[in-house]
Amino acid sequence: MKKAIIYWFSEAEGGRKARPTGTEYHLTTEILEGGNIVSLSIKFDRANPTQNKMIDNCEGCFLFDHAPQHLLSSNAKLIICEGPHKVGKLVIK
Repeated sequence: MKKAIIYWFSEAEGGRKARPTGTEYHLTTEILEGGNIVSLSIKFDRANPTQNKMIDNCEGCFLFDHAPQHLLSSNAKLIICEGPHKVGKLVIK
């Protein structure tokens, strides 16, 4: 698991009305190399919430070993998708 921050896109930007509740979240991300979609697992850090209602501290990893692990290096940015909608940006710490 890699420590990360999620910046949720607002509803006006085509994103969410509010960030997800709960402690776990499973999502997809588009990989620009070849246009593939890869599944991610996120665990939110609810013990250390941010002051901004559209930002979450978290840890994340790909769900499959054969996923492009090199994309989870420091400062990497991944777009979070819910179906066809781009709802946020994950930045690896």
